[in-house]
Amino acid sequence: MTELLAARPEPAAPLERVTRVGVQTWEAPPQRVLPLLTPLGETAWAVGWEPAMRWQAPGNGQGTLFVTRSHGPGETVWILEKFDAAHGRVAYTHVSPGFLLVEIALALAPLPGERTRAEIRYTFTALSAAGNARVAEMTAEHYAAFMRDWEESLNHFLRTGAKRAARHR
Repeated sequence: MTELLAARPEPAAPLERVTRVGVQTWEAPPQRVLPLLTPLGETAWAVGWEPAMRWQAPGNGQGTLFVTRSHGPGETVWILEKFDAAHGRVAYTHVSPGFLLVEIALALAPLPGERTRAEIRYTFTALSAAGNARVAEMTAEHYAAFMRDWEESLNHFLRTGAKRAARHR
């Protein structure tokens, strides 16, 4: 047990951390959008989203654990930290061990015309030098493009009921 608690050596370089915030407008009220923000709900509209469920929490799903393919080595482990439909709050944390920790918080608010305003906050924390490189990629411009793509994908689904075609990068 003491080996588990022993101090780890300091990383060779300081680990980087950045927070990015974006705002999206979705073409449906929060009560229609919220089910699409669950691990399985997202499969309906997000291109390439293929979560493998490891433990499904009852009720609102808070505490649900799943994995996805990683940008780094191995799998990314996710937990649904908060799913509060009454207050329009959703939060996830995911970790790619030895690479990156990401905290995601969404705050939804109704807008006139049966629409939703979503504030989406991502905090990226490197866990290694390779993670530092990934954090460095999360520029304001990159995040803005990511937010636009997400908004377009979700609104396409809300309008058509179909997933958008995959884009080649």
